[in-house]
Amino acid sequence: MECGRQTARPVTSTDLPLIITLRSSITIIPRAREFHRTALASRLQNKVDRYGKKYSWIAYFEMWGERDANRKLPDWRQGSRTSDCGVDPTFPKAPPDWTPPLPDLFGSPAATTEDWVAGGYTPNWHPLLVVPEINGHKGEWVLVEGFVQGADSVHDRELFAFLRGIFVARKDVDVLRSKFLSIDYPGNHEIPEGANEHYLFAGEPGHRHSFARYLLKRNDEYRRQTVEAFDEYLADYSADEKRTITIKIASMSSAATSDEEVLEFDVPTATRHIPGVRLELPSIQFGWESYHSAHNTFSGFDIPAPSLIQRLDLSCCNREIDFFDRSGRPATLYRQAGEGYFGDKHKLLYVRADLLRRYLKETRQVLVWCNWGERDWLNKMEGHRLLPNEGRERVFQTHAHIHRTFSQWSANDCIVL
Repeated sequence: MECGRQTARPVTSTDLPLIITLRSSITIIPRAREFHRTALASRLQNKVDRYGKKYSWIAYFEMWGERDANRKLPDWRQGSRTSDCGVDPTFPKAPPDWTPPLPDLFGSPAATTEDWVAGGYTPNWHPLLVVPEINGHKGEWVLVEGFVQGADSVHDRELFAFLRGIFVARKDVDVLRSKFLSIDYPGNHEIPEGANEHYLFAGEPGHRHSFARYLLKRNDEYRRQTVEAFDEYLADYSADEKRTITIKIASMSSAATSDEEVLEFDVPTATRHIPGVRLELPSIQFGWESYHSAHNTFSGFDIPAPSLIQRLDLSCCNREIDFFDRSGRPATLYRQAGEGYFGDKHKLLYVRADLLRRYLKETRQVLVWCNWGERDWLNKMEGHRLLPNEGRERVFQTHAHIHRTFSQWSANDCIVL
């Protein structure tokens, strides 16, 4: 005590139990409760930065740019954009509305939902794969990447589909068709997806080589986005080298383990690669993340792969996400509708047929579509919990809910085979 007042002293570790006890016994008054309730929300709101923080960031970006220009960054960061970047100054804008020629997604309503899910109904995608015009732009326009989802609340049905355009050598078409149609479940990246660019400004493709750098060669030419689909890695039990694993099963009483409680088995250390099919993916995704800035509100759309942009001499302008050829004509068109995880929605990327025909001729490939998806019950969730449904379990175990079609584009007469 000093002059009738208690002097402050540092809090030590011996005080922690007392502090915890006191805090747990405090009754929070209504005003304090409201403060605790809104504290987290207030942190998520935009705030004015302090001057010191502001100019520190300016120095940071200036130093990053200087070190990048002088090639003093680590090799894996050289030429890339820092993850601490703020706003995308090109401000991409959403595409105009367009009503695509979607097929009937649900078929006859006579069957029960379980019969429909397991019955094999598959939409006819042909009218959507090649369209004559989009928003007044004459084509033909050929789909290279798409996603469609529909919901029928009256009959408790839902269907989604991935419309995967793929470039492949003509000699590999039959093998690709066979593998795609025979596999139980064509998801889980059996057909790999294109790159996802998180730090690309939307106005850069066609003007700079600042994206998909793993495809960029030393001469600033982009390699084609080639992958291998439907390949497998299997354990090779015929290999000479094996590793023995011993498992000892101890009792709960910590008693000594007897010989009968020891298991030994051999595990092969070698794997055998079963080749798949080499193919080219025609698109990548613009995945600018919204946490960078509240002023960038549109993201998650598909754009042509770098090789298509470069070989066809395409570029974008005026905040549009569509690409144009050297003469200023639209070369690719992206259209979407619907938001969120549920309800009707579509995302569709088209390439003008004459440009696509030229690219395929130069690369000696053909365009095929591996279209697949799932039929399902619409009302299957309660919050984040999956509702019990024996019929659904029965159908999904046999993959009878999967729908799929394989199609090929005839470049000469622009029809779907």
